[in-house]
Amino acid sequence: MQTRDYDCYVYIASTMGFRQLNENGDTIFINKETDGYCNIYVNNIAVSFLHSMNSKQINAIHYFENNHSDIFKILIDYLSNQFKSPKNELGFKHINILDENREGYCLTEYVFLTTNKEKIKVKLIKNIIIQPSKSLFKKGFDKLNFFMKI
Repeated sequence: MQTRDYDCYVYIASTMGFRQLNENGDTIFINKETDGYCNIYVNNIAVSFLHSMNSKQINAIHYFENNHSDIFKILIDYLSNQFKSPKNELGFKHINILDENREGYCLTEYVFLTTNKEKIKVKLIKNIIIQPSKSLFKKGFDKLNFFMKI
């Protein structure tokens, strides 16, 4: 499928409340709310630069388009285990559709940035967290208890 219909820089209402990032995407403006725009990548390549995508990548994008509100609720709940107020403490950097796939959908990686410029990457298949960020576990996050909540 041709991707010229997909823009790599999109408005996502569900990101509202997170902190704004600078133009390089490597620093948070902690006192400024995001404008709601972020980049979408497939295997770290901007979607609009791709010549084509496979059906599993397209399925992941369509799933995100139809369910972003629920996905961000799940992400915020997950991040709340480590951050008192994730939206006020983190910037949302981008979405990356990965080449790994299950059940007809590619995994989707959601990338957040902390005030000390640390990336937090959370992988989901559809709306299920499958690989929490290792950086949260380094800080004492209890992996077993988290998965028992799901």
